[in-house]
Amino acid sequence: MDQLYSSYLSAVVRLQRGFYQPSNSIIWETSHSHTDGFFMDDDRSGSFTLSLQQEGSHQAKIWLADLTSDIRKRPDTLVSYTKGIYLQLYQTVQQIGKESGIPAFKQEMALGTYVERLYACQTLEELQLLLSGELEILFDYLESRRGNSIIRRITSSEIIGIANSP
Repeated sequence: MDQLYSSYLSAVVRLQRGFYQPSNSIIWETSHSHTDGFFMDDDRSGSFTLSLQQEGSHQAKIWLADLTSDIRKRPDTLVSYTKGIYLQLYQTVQQIGKESGIPAFKQEMALGTYVERLYACQTLEELQLLLSGELEILFDYLESRRGNSIIRRITSSEIIGIANSP
């Protein structure tokens, strides 16, 4: 009975660290050294925004995978802090979507739905998949819009070409 509280604390710490393990991992007592928690700085946030605005889908997904890998290396990071990072990134994606005129990103209710899904995530892997899905929606729309503008240019060029033909 004397060890009950310390056993409880040990279990809580293991569960916290388990968030950063791959899905279906077995968590057991091991001796581990304490690491500093992950810290998201402004430069890193800015590079995410830049990758969304200029570099495209592939680069944004690489950026997200690198972030997830770096966070995984710091399993003493509070889960709530990590989820806050992914919420901040989602808000950046939302802002880019709004600025691009994407109808799905203009809805204010989307944030509430995303927050519910974010807080339901049980692993870092699930967080990455959730944000990756939002990135796909953003870039699919941007690609379809870009494709439509190319089609419009070709079509208008053909029309101009037909009008200018003898």
